[in-house]
Amino acid sequence: MNVWLLSIIYALVNVFVTLAWGLCIKDVGQITFTFESLIKLAFNKYFIAMAGLAASALFFKYVVLEKLGVLSGSFFLGLSIIPLIFVSWFLLGERPTPLTWIGIALVVLGTFLIGKQ
Repeated sequence: MNVWLLSIIYALVNVFVTLAWGLCIKDVGQITFTFESLIKLAFNKYFIAMAGLAASALFFKYVVLEKLGVLSGSFFLGLSIIPLIFVSWFLLGERPTPLTWIGIALVVLGTFLIGKQ
């Protein structure tokens, strides 16, 4: 399978992980390290979805790292932060700061430069 396709799938799965986690936090409320809070979290439908999606994201991540190597693969997978920021902004209402936009530009530039090697 193509590395670009695997990376896109990884990014999309991470988008759904972020969305599920955001919905879980809104549904459960503040999470504390009490037995009652952890049980409430463990049986939350969004938390269960997030855990399954996160496991599948790890699978795609390891396949990409195997194909590209750790250094190049890590930079390549770093692009997945971009759709995560947009999901957080549009669906969860978390507005990115100017520093976030600078970070996005640096990630894209770094990935481009690593990819040219």
